[in-house]
Amino acid sequence: MPHLIDAVRRGDTSRVEALLNTEPKALGREDVHGMTPLLWAARQGHVKLVQLLLAHGAEASARDSRGATALMLAAERGHLDVTRVLVPRASPDERGEALRYAAGTGRVELVEWLLDEANAALEFSGTDGRTPLTCAILGGHTALAEELLRRGADVKARSSGFLPFEGRDDSGWRPLHHAADRRHALLVQLLLDAGSQVDAPTTGGTTPLMLAAHHGDEDSVRLLLLAGADPLRENARKATALSLSRAHGRPHITQLLARRAEEQPLTRVLQWPWNPGGGRKN
Repeated sequence: MPHLIDAVRRGDTSRVEALLNTEPKALGREDVHGMTPLLWAARQGHVKLVQLLLAHGAEASARDSRGATALMLAAERGHLDVTRVLVPRASPDERGEALRYAAGTGRVELVEWLLDEANAALEFSGTDGRTPLTCAILGGHTALAEELLRRGADVKARSSGFLPFEGRDDSGWRPLHHAADRRHALLVQLLLDAGSQVDAPTTGGTTPLMLAAHHGDEDSVRLLLLAGADPLRENARKATALSLSRAHGRPHITQLLARRAEEQPLTRVLQWPWNPGGGRKN
């Protein structure tokens, strides 16, 4: 006899009904990935099967090996009909997690529905500090990030990230750090336009420019320099964007950063507060 999960994955409603009648204990069984029949139904977007399994007592709060519930899987895959069925059974935190899952895969319509109809929190950050805006940026979803910013998403939200040039985790990353680290120049520009601090440091002093320079992302480097990023600013280990570009063999980036570094003394003089008579103020 076919396994219940196999029937669910095929979307075979009649077979699922038959198996539920003859083998009701299969409702709670998991596969090697920790996936129950309900989790598979939600992931595949089989709304009628989701309703059927819930009616037979399936546990909506069951989680797979990643820790995702049926609601989170439905949101991640963009299944709005399934999401509507599952949301009434979800806690506020689960709705927030579903929002992050949807944002990470760029599901604009589903994100809007969760915010407008399910009262999911715009700044829900889970245990790792990554808000829906950060999740959208990590996925490279510019249109969704723009919508979240339009709704007031915080560009100063802090989370963690992996420092590629030091081989360790670092905390205090803002959305702009993640955009620079992922080489998403359009998102870098979007976040700068939204008021992101161009040289915001992480806990270890890393700036977005350092990340862009390390990766050799010329477009992001130019945008950050244009916004006033300092190529000579040091992190906790005395590294600068300029030294990182040199160390990692980015000659075209090094040239850009060196040119800006040479211009900085003159820029500082020109910005000095002169008095009307032409002399410098004491």
